[in-house]
Amino acid sequence: MFDLAHAQEQSTAKGTDLVSLIPLILIAVIFYFFLIRPQQRKEKQRQAMIAALARGDRVVTNGGIIGTVYRVSKDLDIVLELTEGVQVSVRKNAIVEVLAKIGVPSEEATPDEIEQKKTTSLRTRIKKSAKKSK
Repeated sequence: MFDLAHAQEQSTAKGTDLVSLIPLILIAVIFYFFLIRPQQRKEKQRQAMIAALARGDRVVTNGGIIGTVYRVSKDLDIVLELTEGVQVSVRKNAIVEVLAKIGVPSEEATPDEIEQKKTTSLRTRIKKSAKKSK
C-alpha cells in the first residue's frame, strides 16, 4: 500500500512540473511579440533607409552632425558635406535619420542643382501650408 501512494505522488509531481513551465513559455512568447519582432521591423526599416540614401539628402548622424550626402560609395562609407567645402567621411551605420529626402539621381549633380532642388521643395511646402491655412 505504501508503494501505491508513493507512485501517485511521483505522477502528480510530473504533472505539476509541466504546468509550472507554462508561465515561462508564455513569458517567452510575450517577449518575442512585444520586444523582438518590433525591433526586427525597426532594423529592417533602418537598413532600407540606409540603402535608399542618395546625393543631396539631409541626414543626422548618431553624433548629432547634420549634413548633406555628398557621395555614396558602394562600401560602408558615405561623404557628408557639412558646409560648402567642408566634407566628412562617415560610416553608413552612423546615419540615424533622414531629415529631407531630396536625392539627386545623377552623381555629377552640382551643388547648385542640389540647392535649387532644396529651395523648390521648400517653396512647394510653403505653398501647400498656405493653401491649408486658407
